[in-house]
Amino acid sequence: MKNIHEVLRAKEQLLEETQKDIAALKHTIKLLTDEREESREASGAGAPSLSSLPVPPVVMRPAGSSQAGKEGTYSPWDAGSKQFP
Repeated sequence: MKNIHEVLRAKEQLLEETQKDIAALKHTIKLLTDEREESREASGAGAPSLSSLPVPPVVMRPAGSSQAGKEGTYSPWDAGSKQFP
């Protein structure tokens, strides 16, 4: 059985890493939008904004959902993945 304090600490570390990643992404978005605004002002043309760019669909799968070792099983999580014989 897992120690609850170890599990909690692991979750806290994951949360801290995620918060750092979010902060980095926000900084990157700011840099990208600043660059686009500068290029738009320089060219005088209306360049598309980040919000108008297409966004790829997000496919969420549970951790460890690979098909290795699960031959003959089917899960709705795997509905979008390629199935090999």
